[in-house]
Amino acid sequence: RFSVLLRFRRDDSINRQMVQEGLIRNSGEQMLRIKSNPVRRWGVLAEYRHRTDRKDYESRPLSNRDIVNDQWTGEFSFRPRQKIELALKARLIRSSDRVGDPETRASGVFLAPRITLAFLGRGQMRSEWDFGRVKSEPEGMNLPYEMLDGEQTGNTFRWSLLATYRLSGHMQATLSYRARREPWRDRILQVGQIEVRAFF
Repeated sequence: RFSVLLRFRRDDSINRQMVQEGLIRNSGEQMLRIKSNPVRRWGVLAEYRHRTDRKDYESRPLSNRDIVNDQWTGEFSFRPRQKIELALKARLIRSSDRVGDPETRASGVFLAPRITLAFLGRGQMRSEWDFGRVKSEPEGMNLPYEMLDGEQTGNTFRWSLLATYRLSGHMQATLSYRARREPWRDRILQVGQIEVRAFF
């Protein structure tokens, strides 16, 4: 009913694979995650992650980075029946790139409701919606990928559906659908896939 995870990671490297683009990188991560089931049908998750990533290039045309990232995540789940699980996850991210004058700052808030349905031991269906909003200082900056894991300023919407179903003892079907609307795209991007496997 209760678990705690602590993680400490440190990575220092020098890469001179490209003669004129030597890279010295220093990165680290500290993370604390707590999971609990206080009562039978409820689940709670709380997580804090602090990450640093510094990149120094020996070639001037490439931009150095000195990024500090803090992320808080909370999730509540409720299982009214054995076949159904409802969940809501919230994330708050704050990040800064201390290289440059002025330094770049960004923050993002994300909400992700989720529903999971089970099919009497034959499989399950899971659908998740993810709504996010990112702001930056100065406004309208193109954020480095390392700051918010690729997120950019503006509103983001993502939706995913994944279903697996065992047709028989030797056949299984999988349905996958993902859609996303991101600030730098002028339309919704959709990807779908259906797969049937037979085992002999």
